[in-house]
Amino acid sequence: MRDIHDQVVSVVTQLDEWKLFRTEPSANRDLMSIRRLECELLQAKEIYRGYRVQAGLFLEDPESSVLGDTSNAEDTDVTGGRLLFIGDNSSENTIVQSPPAQESSAAQDDTPVKTTDREESSCTEESDTESYVKYDFQQFKKVFHRKMDDLLATLSQAQTLMESRILWDMNANHQKLSDEVSTLSSQMAELVDCLKKLGAAKRGENIKKRRLL
Repeated sequence: MRDIHDQVVSVVTQLDEWKLFRTEPSANRDLMSIRRLECELLQAKEIYRGYRVQAGLFLEDPESSVLGDTSNAEDTDVTGGRLLFIGDNSSENTIVQSPPAQESSAAQDDTPVKTTDREESSCTEESDTESYVKYDFQQFKKVFHRKMDDLLATLSQAQTLMESRILWDMNANHQKLSDEVSTLSSQMAELVDCLKKLGAAKRGENIKKRRLL
C-alpha cells in the first residue's frame, strides 16, 4: 500500500506541474515570437536594399532620410551617377556628372546577401528551437499518459487483490468463529451434564442421610 501511495503522489505531482506549464504564460515562447518577427523585418529590409542596389538607386542613410536631406535626392540621376554642383563667386555654376560608382555598388551587393544569410540562419535556429520544444512537450505527454495508464492498471490490480484478500479473510474468520462456537456449545453441553450428575448424586446422599436418621 505504501508503494502505491508513493506512485500516486509522484504522478499527481507531475500532473500539477503539467497543468502549471499549460496555464502559466511562457516567457520563452514570447521571446521566440519577438525574435522571429525581428528576423522577418531584417530580411525584408535587406531584400529591399538589394532591390535598390540592383536598380541602381542611391542607398540613403536612414538618419539622413529622416532628417530630410534634399541634396542627395537632387544629386542622383536615373543611371545611378551623381550630379555635382561646382561654383565660385565670379562664374556661373558648372554641372559635372560623376560616373556611376560600380565598385561600391558591387560591394553593397555582397553586404545584403551576407546579412540576409546570417539572419536566415538565426531564424532557422529559432525555428529549430521551437520545433524541439514542441517535440519535447509531445514526448512528455506520451510518457505522462503511459505512466497514468500503468498507475491505473496497478491500482485496479491492487483493488482486485485487496477485495479477494478481504473476502478470503472474512470467510476464514467466519469459519473459525463457527468452529469456536461449536466447540463452546459442546463444552457447555458437557458441563450441563456434569452438573446434572452432581446434583443427582447430592440429592441421593441427602435422602440416605434422612433415612438413617
